[in-house]
This record gives sequence, C-alpha cells and structure tokens, in this order.
Amino acid sequence: MSFFKFCPSCASTHFSFPDNRRFLCDDCGFTYYHNIAAAVAIIFTFEDRVLFTVRNVDPDKVKKDLLCGLILTHKVIEGNYLK
Repeated sequence: MSFFKFCPSCASTHFSFPDNRRFLCDDCGFTYYHNIAAAVAIIFTFEDRVLFTVRNVDPDKVKKDLLCGLILTHKVIEGNYLK
C-alpha cells in the first residue's frame, strides 16, 4: 500500500503495513484498515425504543452503536447476524 506517504493522524513517516491489510503508525498508533467488505446492522425495537450496544474498543469506546458486523462471504445475510 503505497498510497500513504504520511500518517493521516500525526503526519509521521514512520509506519508499516502489517499483513498488507492495515496501515499502522509507529509513532501515534493510528490504525487504518483498508478492506472493502459488506456489513450488516440489526435494529431491534421494543415499544418504540431502539436497542443499542456500547462500544468496547476505540474509536469511540463507550459510545452507543448498532449491533453490526461484517458479512462472511460463505454465509447468507440472515446467518451472519445470528453468529
């Protein structure tokens, strides 16, 4: 991945591309995952209320989020949110 010349977060030139899947800055720890994948989100409702999850990792740790995830290529969409 040669499209990065500087870290988008701190402008450092000290970075790597572990496994050719992500950009990792050695100075500030910024991580950018470059993967194009379909995702699915589920919205649970009960009595006009929406169920949210709480994020457990950064970015935005402890903020509210929808229950979601990547779609596995060998599964149908319905099977992905059951996992």
